[in-house]
Amino acid sequence: MIELDGDWQLALDEIVFLKTWYNIGRDEVSFKISPAWNRVALRPGYYPTVASLYYAYDAEMKKARIANIALAHNYNSSRISIAVQRGFLVCLRPRLKNLLGFESEHVDDGIHAKALT
Repeated sequence: MIELDGDWQLALDEIVFLKTWYNIGRDEVSFKISPAWNRVALRPGYYPTVASLYYAYDAEMKKARIANIALAHNYNSSRISIAVQRGFLVCLRPRLKNLLGFESEHVDDGIHAKALT
């Protein structure tokens, strides 16, 4: 304990939290793929970058053997893209759409890319 004699003022300069909170909750960043409506979701947790989201999704899609869509992350252009086979539709949850910077929650056949901010 510190004791100060006389007229002193004390101010709090900085607070440091040594814990991280989940930035991704349950079912916040899942997406579905038609026509069978397969669902791909991540475990709740802390994902510090969009690249970490990309790698987590890539692993989940490989586990589920989903081959009709492909995600790509380009470090040089700082863009992420979703390639969807003809006849398929990807529906992004609103939180995932916002995190990845897409304007629409629905991605149809073709390649869609959006600059990350």
